[in-house]
Amino acid sequence: MRVRQLVSIFILWVVGLPAWAGAIRGGAVAGTVWSDDRQQPVADAVVYLGGVRTPTPVDVSPVVLDQQHNQFVPHIQLARAGAPLIIQNSDPYLHVFRIELLQGGQKPQLWFRQATPYAGFEKRGTLPAAPEPFLLRFRGENGETRMIAYIAVIPHPWAALTDAQGRYQINDIPPGDYRLFAWHETSGTLAGQVNVVRGRTSQVRLAFPHAP
Repeated sequence: MRVRQLVSIFILWVVGLPAWAGAIRGGAVAGTVWSDDRQQPVADAVVYLGGVRTPTPVDVSPVVLDQQHNQFVPHIQLARAGAPLIIQNSDPYLHVFRIELLQGGQKPQLWFRQATPYAGFEKRGTLPAAPEPFLLRFRGENGETRMIAYIAVIPHPWAALTDAQGRYQINDIPPGDYRLFAWHETSGTLAGQVNVVRGRTSQVRLAFPHAP
């Protein structure tokens, strides 16, 4: 009887091992993004690791951008390079917008223009792939100044958006030294360094020195 109990315990331990091992396989980075100029947290900032060359499977979940009440929804979101992109129109009238590629401080490059003529219209495509993170900026061309959105396209899974308190957390990062970046639409980009330790959470506070 005791032998059977020990065998059962061993089987349960082995079955649970992959999940347990995966939990401690990497480390995490967490912290806040702050504006020193305004003395307040920065919400909706994109925090990501730079210079990561590790190949990872593409997240096939589609990225959806809708047009509601003359605005893009959501305003800012994260996406994996190569993922499907669905652009929708929920307004009962025509929208025309442009999509610009923003990368590495270079001048914005026009990706393409698109018209979404009626409610229920969908435009499907695929997000471009690149070895480094980049931004796609969507801008309305019908005089709708509020109609702007961003998709941060990341070639790896180690990125996060800050919440209303400026907090972020990135999990399951392979141990090592990394450049850590934060981008915000009105504050620009800043960079820091982080050492990721297996099974631990490294705390990093990123602070924009001033608002542009």
